[in-house]
Amino acid sequence: MTAQQSPDQFTSLQAGLRTEWLETNGLGSFASSTVIGCNTRRYHGLLVADPLATAEGASTGRRVLLNKLDETLAWAGAEYQLATNVYADATHPHGYNHLIDFTRDPWPTSTFRAGNAILRKELFMPHWQQCTVVCYTLLEAHRPVQLTLNPLLAGRGFHHLTQADEANIPALDCGDGQVAIQLHDGPSRLWLWYGDGDFCPLSDEGAGYWYYQFHYPREAERGLDATEDLYCPAQIRWQLECGDRVAVIAACEALVEPDPDGLAATERERRRQLVEAASDDPVTRRLFLAADQFIIRRRDGKSVIAGYPWFNDWGRDAMISLPGLTLATGRYADCREILRTWLHHISDGLIPNCFGDDGDAAYNTADATLWLFTVARRYYAANGDLDFFTGDVYDALTDALRAHIAGTGHDIAMDHSDALLVAGTPDTQLTWMDAKVGNWTVTPRHGKPVEINALWYNALRTVLFFADKLSDLPATHEFNPVAHKARKAFQDTFYSDELGYCHDLSTPSGPDKTLRPNQLIACALPYSLLTREQVRSIVNITEARLLTDYGVRTLDPSHPAYRGRYEGDVWARDGAYHQGTVWPWLIGPYLQAYRVAHGDSPSTRAYIRQRLQPLIEHLMRNGSLPEIFDGDEPQHPRGCIAQAWSVAQVIEGWKAAHKTSPGE
Repeated sequence: MTAQQSPDQFTSLQAGLRTEWLETNGLGSFASSTVIGCNTRRYHGLLVADPLATAEGASTGRRVLLNKLDETLAWAGAEYQLATNVYADATHPHGYNHLIDFTRDPWPTSTFRAGNAILRKELFMPHWQQCTVVCYTLLEAHRPVQLTLNPLLAGRGFHHLTQADEANIPALDCGDGQVAIQLHDGPSRLWLWYGDGDFCPLSDEGAGYWYYQFHYPREAERGLDATEDLYCPAQIRWQLECGDRVAVIAACEALVEPDPDGLAATERERRRQLVEAASDDPVTRRLFLAADQFIIRRRDGKSVIAGYPWFNDWGRDAMISLPGLTLATGRYADCREILRTWLHHISDGLIPNCFGDDGDAAYNTADATLWLFTVARRYYAANGDLDFFTGDVYDALTDALRAHIAGTGHDIAMDHSDALLVAGTPDTQLTWMDAKVGNWTVTPRHGKPVEINALWYNALRTVLFFADKLSDLPATHEFNPVAHKARKAFQDTFYSDELGYCHDLSTPSGPDKTLRPNQLIACALPYSLLTREQVRSIVNITEARLLTDYGVRTLDPSHPAYRGRYEGDVWARDGAYHQGTVWPWLIGPYLQAYRVAHGDSPSTRAYIRQRLQPLIEHLMRNGSLPEIFDGDEPQHPRGCIAQAWSVAQVIEGWKAAHKTSPGE
């Protein structure tokens, strides 16, 4: 399998509109569109960046600064428009008819045939730089041709849309081979470097034109506003002969003597080094590249973007993703730095749930901190770095346990009668099943959720492990009785011999017997709370009632609240988010539970490869793995086009499926 697209993915309009690509720069900024170059989301653009971020780290507040470049090739009276745009009532032009090839390696590259001319377009983002480089090479031509670019700008926050403002004439500041365009306020300023091209104003007054009613089909599907106006400040033109190569660089600041080919060589080498450890397996190489897109620098350290195009960094997603993104790819230093970033923001025993667009942290999560303990234990297992846990890191872990025992924010506290963890109220959503619309908590799980308490027990055991390594006898005496009590209470509370699986939740009014996948997490964690026979029963029932080709459903299809399609407006989508929708990341806990149930053997690894194959095929076609899929057939990908924990869990599963045991 390769990362090249099959022809029908770009010669068919509908297939081309559905297949997307993504470039990132390690600062949280990105470029993204469809393979035919038609923007179908408000988040699509060639430079979607936080203008305040620097190479020292990314803050939030990303803006769509350059939406797209519409290209035209012309010679001897013939004109070929290579762009494709969807408007409210039409598609124009039909540039996808000229697209003859698209590949993702080493970055998104499109090849167009216009009459007797062939033009190649390459696009990449240099790592830790706030810019996008777009290169054009005339591969074939019988005579000189003119390449004309129409830059289209919005300059707005990436969650919003722009409407034409005829009274506002954007400021242009032209320099040597580049121009600064300020469409709105200061952070909307975009620099375009075009080298030896000609910058051609569209009017004698130097003002540009507004283009109206661009339509974004994916936004319409989500029940959101879906039309936008874009501003074209001028045209950029070159006269090209066969073999000529020109470039445009879109940036958040003025560029000093940029070298597009040098930037390309540096970035190509960086990516080559990334996949060196991946052997020659194309799937592993693609997984390593996909993993790299989520690891970012913030001003206070490294972090993980939960998903593109719209998520920021979330604590839960980061911790679930870290073993796959960093440990499985040999990026131990990144793992350490990301753990330190989140521990730096710990408050009253909790790491943040997420960082908002304004950079402020929210702490409404019961499991993000508990997942961090599991990452810490797995980090040590991977490389034996005990020094990392001496001093402030170990102190932060023990203090977090004490905060949970005493009771911390958002009604998260240990029940001293059984040492299990209680979390939330009817009005809060503190587990990963956190959909809420208005005052409607879609999946209320307040009480004692099964995976929260499995994670709690593992957090206790992790601290006891490090207490032993660091000879902290007082901590051993403090936490050992709590762990023993929690273990017995978990076994008495959650597993049902009658059902053959675990209750999803324990409440004062009784257990919630709904069949959900959260118990798989309890089966997959390092410190087991269930017998092998119990895990085998859970795996069998999961396979029969929850498992699909692309992951695990969030609810039993026989349940009256099951929703098999994630579509419609916000209420409809959030109503299905954890009520039947399939989450690829859950394939990780399922496959680990399968290994626990059936042992690690050639047949087990063959089963894992078989189960991962549909996700691998999606990865190779699309470059990454999405947030979710529909629960019912046909299982369309939904949500974010690239999700950190989806990629991370498949990396772990793929590596486990290809390891060999001694003697095999």
